[in-house]
Amino acid sequence: MSIINFFAHNIKPRKLEGTGMLNPANTSVISENVSCIRQWDVNIWFYTKNGTTIAFDSGYETFPDLEGEFVKIGVDPKLIKTVLITHADMDHAGGISDKGTRIFPNACVYIHENEEDMLLGKEERFVFGPLRIKNPIVYSGRYCCLKDGETIYIEGIKIEVFYVPGHTPGHASYLVDDKVLITGDSLAINKNGGYAFFDFFNMNSKQLRQSLVEFKNRIKEVDVNLVCTGHSGYTRDFKSIFNHIDEHGIGTKRAPFDDRAPQNAFK
Repeated sequence: MSIINFFAHNIKPRKLEGTGMLNPANTSVISENVSCIRQWDVNIWFYTKNGTTIAFDSGYETFPDLEGEFVKIGVDPKLIKTVLITHADMDHAGGISDKGTRIFPNACVYIHENEEDMLLGKEERFVFGPLRIKNPIVYSGRYCCLKDGETIYIEGIKIEVFYVPGHTPGHASYLVDDKVLITGDSLAINKNGGYAFFDFFNMNSKQLRQSLVEFKNRIKEVDVNLVCTGHSGYTRDFKSIFNHIDEHGIGTKRAPFDDRAPQNAFK
């Protein structure tokens, strides 16, 4: 087990318990087009139209009874041909990693071009003084690199790419059919709206704050009706998601970031 995986499964649940920083949506069908699976503290999102389902992110390397979660939303992972990765952290790209069980065995992966080395396990994820820790994801399957501002069509589903670096070097968010926004770990959201993602987990927090300003300006004229995040579930209040992007979300046991969040998202 890598250092990052050990931290995620053994340290992170204890350190973040009671802080309200993790509030994923439960596995469910959200709307006619959108559904999600919850893996502990993170969501995998699915968009379905005209019989085609595409996935956004792939969760952890392993998760108990994942097959049962797919049954709940009526999705067969073997039929999914397209997976768009917001970023290659182990809780978002673990499900496509060679080290785990590939949950979308027949899919081609799409990722921003600046995240390619993270996907291939070549780039360092954390640097603590002399300690340099590479990203634990290793991927050898089919993939395509995306560029900022690019628009692709998957069986009639329109996907626009927004480059929002800072959490990782190639973090991307995706606008689907001009109405559903997949934000990954660029934003943390509570009842007061959206904040820049929690500082400790970002590779470059200053860059992230700058990226969010640009992101806000580029997407402000779009009529988004559903915003799907990595760890804060979803919201229909698009107007609020950039309310506090000049500051990072903060959560403590005395002052939880989101008082609606479970005490421990890993239970």
